[in-house]
Amino acid sequence: MSVSLGEYFSTHRIRGRQSGASTRNLPPERAVPRQFTFDCPECDAVVAVGGEIRTEILANGCVLCAVSVDADAFSPAPRDAE
Repeated sequence: MSVSLGEYFSTHRIRGRQSGASTRNLPPERAVPRQFTFDCPECDAVVAVGGEIRTEILANGCVLCAVSVDADAFSPAPRDAE
């Protein structure tokens, strides 16, 4: 199933390093595998993402601040994030 970046970010845990955390959960049938942690170098958004969302962010930039990012903005997601 394809999920838009806006829908993904509005329904998954997103936190800024200084702003605390907000969490909204998708039902299990809509959950997206989280293989990477995206850490925006501009707005400090941090979110676990799957491969498809990673590709979209690399192509279109951060959904929250629109800054262009490269592969250095991603790291493997911790096991407990899955």
